[in-house]
Amino acid sequence: MKDFNKVFNIGFYKAGTCSLTEALNLLSIKSIHYNCNKKSIHETMGHNKENNNKLLTGLEEFRGFSDFNGRRYYKKLDKQYPNSKFILTVRDMDSWIKSRKKHSKLYLNERKKINKTKEKKKKEKIIRNTKQYFKDKPENLLIINIPAGDGWEKLCPFLGVEIPDVPFPHANKTSIKMVERILGRIGIFLNKYFLRLYLSLKEKK
Repeated sequence: MKDFNKVFNIGFYKAGTCSLTEALNLLSIKSIHYNCNKKSIHETMGHNKENNNKLLTGLEEFRGFSDFNGRRYYKKLDKQYPNSKFILTVRDMDSWIKSRKKHSKLYLNERKKINKTKEKKKKEKIIRNTKQYFKDKPENLLIINIPAGDGWEKLCPFLGVEIPDVPFPHANKTSIKMVERILGRIGIFLNKYFLRLYLSLKEKK
């Protein structure tokens, strides 16, 4: 493994961030996704920034970080943790919007229309600015499209590690959460059913 400091996923959520986290852990790069100890990585970094601490204070045991609104922090992270690797996860716009809608309905009960043109311009600007920042050290930036099929063949050479003899992970937490939510609703329905049945039998006594 090449000598590098940390690994930061600074790309878009719903673009293979869970899969990337699992992949890093399979490569023995201890990584976390979104939160740690019931507190989001983003919240922890924001708190550290406000208190003039290094952004990863309290998270030193981890080497990889994913899904923490990284585009807001990557410049500061690059300065505080030199020789780190930055991964920009991307996704086809139509596929991303479809996944985001599912995410919003599941977690936020939102059904807002997404302005595709506005989102496309926003993402293109983020990608352009990120490339510009790393133009003098391109070896520290990887742009990867996991939902489209990118995997070990891109990630491993970037990190300087051998490709493992296991399939690249494709985690899908949204689907898992959706199943859990459906089962939860079924449980609520059954509880109400048995409660009505109990009350009905009680009245007949």
